[in-house]
Formats: sequence, structure tokens, C-alpha cells
Amino acid sequence: MRGARGALKTMRIVDDTGRLWRAPEVKFEASEIDLEAFGYNIENRYLVAALETFAGTLPNLRMIEDEVAAV
Repeated sequence: MRGARGALKTMRIVDDTGRLWRAPEVKFEASEIDLEAFGYNIENRYLVAALETFAGTLPNLRMIEDEVAAV
């Protein structure tokens, strides 16, 4: 796939509740479960283009773009 993509190798969970006593920050590394990454961050323009290309190959897909625009 062309375009910028970034491997999501670290997952950080932060308590953002605003309470006085907050839970400690927790970090998980993909390598801890033998993965290169949890997923990938892909530029939206490349993701949308790939999805549109794939959708065009599906014979039973019905486009409702005009109907949605009318709503």
C-alpha cells in the first residue's frame, strides 16, 4: 500500500476521568504478545481510495450515495 502508515507498537492507557485519585498510566507493547504492531495508522486518503477500489469489485454492493445525500 502506498502512502504514509505508522505501526502502532505501543498502546498507552491513561486515566482521564478528572478525579483527584487517578489510576496509573499503563503501557502495553505489541512485542509482549509476539506481534510487530497492534495495527497501523494509515492516511485517510489512501484508506478511502483502497476501500472504494475494493467496493467496486463487489457484485452485490448497492450504492446509496444519492439517497444519503438527499437525507
